[in-house]
Amino acid sequence: MSFNRNSSFPSNLDKLSPPILSKSPSLESFLNIRNTIVIDFEGDGELGIEFKFNGDDIIVHNIKKDCVANEYYDLEIGYSLIRVNSFHKYNFTNKELVVLLNRIWCDASRIEMEFIKKINPVKQFIESCGCSEYYYIFLELGAKELIDLDYIEYLDLMDIPRDKRIIICSKLNIKEPDI
Repeated sequence: MSFNRNSSFPSNLDKLSPPILSKSPSLESFLNIRNTIVIDFEGDGELGIEFKFNGDDIIVHNIKKDCVANEYYDLEIGYSLIRVNSFHKYNFTNKELVVLLNRIWCDASRIEMEFIKKINPVKQFIESCGCSEYYYIFLELGAKELIDLDYIEYLDLMDIPRDKRIIICSKLNIKEPDI
């Protein structure tokens, strides 16, 4: 019985290009990933975003009602401004960037801003339970940090359907009361 190598191996191995190798991401690159959002604001009137400075960060402190920014539901208090149109914040002082932002808005009534999203641990927890639509209940209960979840009781969650409530309660170690 003869074995035909030509049918199973290429004949000119030395003429094949080397395989393209890619480096897998390291832990450091994962730590540098930022959760950002870009919002293109456009409208008439006041933009309505109030910022506060926290070290090198320009934080959305308030969103005024009846202003253009209030119509953009993706914008949230706590986001950190990193770019205005093509101007990155690291090329300016905080005050200079806010002055530039106001000038652009007054001239064009249109501006693109990029923000780093504030990671809300309570919201992440609720999403991990598959219950993001009930996040408002936790806000009403005053749960802003994970430690606040220690004070949630079974009866606080009665507006959540039973199957979803069971998931949340099991993760929070809340026992269903005996009736």
